[in-house]
Amino acid sequence: MRVTNAMVFNSSLNNIWRNARHLNNLVTQIETTQRIQRPSEDPMMANRALRYRTILSEAEQFKSNNDRGLAWMEVTESSFLNLLVGTPSNPSIFQRLHDRLLQSSSTGINHPDNQRGMIDEMRQFLYQMTRIEMNQSYMGRYVFSGFHTDEPPVLHQARPNASYVVQQTFNRRDMASALAFHRPAPPERPVVFEDTHILKLPFTHVQFPGGPPIGGGVPPFGIDCPIGTNFTIVSMTSTDAAAFNPPNGGPPYVIHHIIDTGELVLSNDAAEAFRDGTTITFQTPSEGLQAGDLNPRIYFPSWDLNDGNRHFNAAQQNIQLEVSANSHVTVNSHASNVVTDKLVAELRRLIDFADSLELTDPLVLREHYSQIYTGDDLERAISDFQAFEVSLFADALHNRIDNLIRTLSEHHMPDAQAQHTNLGSRMSRMDMIQIRLEEDEVAYTQLLSDTIDTDIAGTIARRDGAQAAFSNALLAVSRATQLSLADFINR
Repeated sequence: MRVTNAMVFNSSLNNIWRNARHLNNLVTQIETTQRIQRPSEDPMMANRALRYRTILSEAEQFKSNNDRGLAWMEVTESSFLNLLVGTPSNPSIFQRLHDRLLQSSSTGINHPDNQRGMIDEMRQFLYQMTRIEMNQSYMGRYVFSGFHTDEPPVLHQARPNASYVVQQTFNRRDMASALAFHRPAPPERPVVFEDTHILKLPFTHVQFPGGPPIGGGVPPFGIDCPIGTNFTIVSMTSTDAAAFNPPNGGPPYVIHHIIDTGELVLSNDAAEAFRDGTTITFQTPSEGLQAGDLNPRIYFPSWDLNDGNRHFNAAQQNIQLEVSANSHVTVNSHASNVVTDKLVAELRRLIDFADSLELTDPLVLREHYSQIYTGDDLERAISDFQAFEVSLFADALHNRIDNLIRTLSEHHMPDAQAQHTNLGSRMSRMDMIQIRLEEDEVAYTQLLSDTIDTDIAGTIARRDGAQAAFSNALLAVSRATQLSLADFINR
């Protein structure tokens, strides 16, 4: 077989290019620190690398979600600490409230004016619980507002044009047995009603309009009892003689709605027929909502009559973040489960009741009794009326304080503590997930490195060998191409 110069040159060039490609591949691996540059070089390796990168990207996003969720929950935790935990030198709000009520109850109430300081403290406790703690925000979003993070749970400012239809659910435990009374004009003494069954609404001057239903998905006004018991609501003011003495009998069972106190008064028969889960539907006050009122959009199932009967459902507004594959954690706590509408209503009704306890003006008493008595009898009648009124007011206020102590100890504080415990368990889970994500990140980063990263030391050694082979190939080719057929002919 005849070997021509062209064949020698082509074979030499092919060998040179093969060595050059091998050398270039090794140099590229060193420069990029990666074993392959294109998936076609090793499809199996490329597939594994893509899967590892996907897992690492997911882990990075999960860590970001986890960090944001923990930050949200830490802000929530700070409110729980202020409400429930406190420190030995700085007790929690609930503990201060409970201790102050116990102090007032244990020392006795011999005159309503002696409780003015306590009532002023109740106002401050209520303000701190609602306007400060429940309106806590994180990056401009209210943490206790469920999905409506742009809405405060408790209004900062009045909304005079607001009009909502609100549904509030009551259980039998929400019913207080209170001492009530009617105050006729002197010389008649106040009429006392013992063991009056009272439910407290979160607003005063709410409406139970008559007429046809509003429509548009808005439920009818009134009371819906789970077992279908029929109730009827009669609205009146606290000055009406029968306000705190609804008639027995039924069904329908009569419930008196006291407009100016925000209370629902049940007869004995009505209280007996009342069941857990009873829903009361009413319309917010016609003058709108005031600063410090509960936001219907957050606290209750409600319908905004100024927004096309738009419905807001406070239930199950859980903000969930995906913190690992197919695993979600709820990061928020809802205001209605922490500082409940029942607690707010009880505190407000206690404050309003204490503010309403104004003793009859002695001049008015003297004017009335002077038509009946004279001299010492007149003074005795005035003194007896004042003593009876002071004793009645003190007993009624003491009764309401005892009711609040009971519900605070048995229901409100344990319920809030249960929410705090639930938050703590979710935070612990987030901490464990964070540790697991960090471990996964390290593990999959190592696997990715083992898959695609260049063994620098070994590659450098192979590069040196390839470089020597390339140089020797060039030298061999240069020597082989120095001779031609003419050189042999000339000899």
